Amino acid sequence: MSNPIFERRVPFATRRGISLRRWRLQNFKSVRDAEVELRPLTVVVGANSAGKSTLLQSIRAASQATSTAGYLYPLNGRGVRLGTVTEVRYRGPSSDDEPLIIGADFEIRAPRGMYRDGRAVGSAQTAPVLATLSWEVKLGESSQQKGIAKIERLNVDLKPADHDALPRQAPRLDRAWVLAIADDDAEDLVPLDEDDDARSIPHYFSGQFAGANGNLLEVADILVEGGFPLDASVMRSRAEVLFETWRDMLLRRSIHERDEVEHDLLTVVNAIDEVSRVLLEVHAAVAESKSEYADAVRFELSSKSPETRTRFDLNIASSESFGDEVVKELTKGGVQGEVPFPHRLDDLGRASNLASSYLRSGIRYLGPLREEPRAAYPDSPEGDDSYVGAKGEFTASVLQRHGDRKVSVPTPDDEGAIKTPRRPIQLMTAVSRWAKYLDIGESFSVSDQGRFGIQMQVRQADVEGDLDLTSVGTGVSQLLPVIVMCVQAPAGSLLLIEQPELHLNPKVQQRLADFLLAMAQSGRHLIVETHSEYLISRLRRRVAEDEKDSLQDTIGIYFAKRVNGATTYDLVQQNEFGGIEEWPENFFDQATEEEHAILSAAVKKRRAKAARVE
Repeated sequence: MSNPIFERRVPFATRRGISLRRWRLQNFKSVRDAEVELRPLTVVVGANSAGKSTLLQSIRAASQATSTAGYLYPLNGRGVRLGTVTEVRYRGPSSDDEPLIIGADFEIRAPRGMYRDGRAVGSAQTAPVLATLSWEVKLGESSQQKGIAKIERLNVDLKPADHDALPRQAPRLDRAWVLAIADDDAEDLVPLDEDDDARSIPHYFSGQFAGANGNLLEVADILVEGGFPLDASVMRSRAEVLFETWRDMLLRRSIHERDEVEHDLLTVVNAIDEVSRVLLEVHAAVAESKSEYADAVRFELSSKSPETRTRFDLNIASSESFGDEVVKELTKGGVQGEVPFPHRLDDLGRASNLASSYLRSGIRYLGPLREEPRAAYPDSPEGDDSYVGAKGEFTASVLQRHGDRKVSVPTPDDEGAIKTPRRPIQLMTAVSRWAKYLDIGESFSVSDQGRFGIQMQVRQADVEGDLDLTSVGTGVSQLLPVIVMCVQAPAGSLLLIEQPELHLNPKVQQRLADFLLAMAQSGRHLIVETHSEYLISRLRRRVAEDEKDSLQDTIGIYFAKRVNGATTYDLVQQNEFGGIEEWPENFFDQATEEEHAILSAAVKKRRAKAARVE
């Protein structure tokens, strides 16, 4: 079934119909085997070198790889540099060179405006889940370069949602789709027919595909982009390929040509005889061709006169029974064997394309080492002028180019209450409101200084005039990129942020938690790595204050730890009162331990002084 939600590629900002739900790693850096269920706001905490950044690095690597077609999977590029396959593969105890695997579950939802269930859908996050795309790629070493992995195996599974759980107006996906393919050099390769035509094209991948009719098709070759299948060639009988190539050309051309010939349409019996005769001639003519069989047939058919097409009734030619009879006659006439033939992956291919596009265009990263304060900042690179950069170095440029653009985002009012305005507001206005709430400035302004770059200035409450960022605290230049990246990101984006709390005092760290939570509640998705106890405690407080108990599903706090050399990500279980059900060992114990040590030392000192007085 062709589903309109997958029908065409559209800009990410208007798509909003897909989100990353789970992320899986096996033998990736310090991770032996882990699965992380992602929430709208996923926070990762833990000790230094516990493996917190590994989660973000693996997602960035997957995002980076989506620009590469074929079986190669780059580990180094503009997005992230991880080293060689050997360096990336887990090397802890009992590693045994096991395969390097990255996997994910994507939830595909009805895009905004796709359906109405008594009211308009406000965001894709509240729309029903139509299907889940499970994706997994196994990586091995490439003989070409050490810093590039090779895709050895790929599994993709598209499962429809329970139809009974969907609103009546929501589109449906009728059945599950499954694709399993492997590199030709991998073990357990699905064997191919030893047919000459099957071997005449270079095979990168082979495997099996469960199509819409439930048949298990043998994949001869497949177009892969960043580990996602987009199109495939499957093994088909030569007679079927011969007939379907003819019928495809008939349907494409006969409407135009029928203006010239509209008489003497053949009956069913005569049509079977005639098309069989023509196709047997074509088959004989291309017997010695070195081209792919379907291409050779198509070229030979194009040389035939229009009468070979215009005398056929389109209704007859399109019927399944007609095709079966022609294929039977062709087989009797000596058309034997199997050849590769292009095959649409239908909903599975469209969903894979959607997921690949999401990873490529919907993910933004901001690292912990952000740009130092400067009097002027560089312009954004061409083709990507909405990204603040991994170090926030293009923040001024984003504001200069897009400051007037309207955004729909919650902002704090003068009393500190966070609300979503009824109408979109300018990006610069939203940034200034949050900057004031976070106590880093009253407002910001930018100006293009030509070859010197873009100047950014801030106005502070107790200072007359505007100041450039070298004249104010470092926290301003460190936090502003976080605000701008989140506020200008379209709903549905996945934002990866490392240590947003750097150079901020405790009060601002607490308010930063409110900002991140507001962004997550507005349809944006965030994965935040932090060492801030103040940020975590504010999130716990918001859970306790939440009368609807909805924030427990919005916030996910993971504690990263290394046990015997392997990183695990443990979900910190919060109850509705903000309490921790089972307090993990070393999970922000230090403050409590220090307080206990201070009290113990104070009691001991008082007793000692009292003893001396006596």
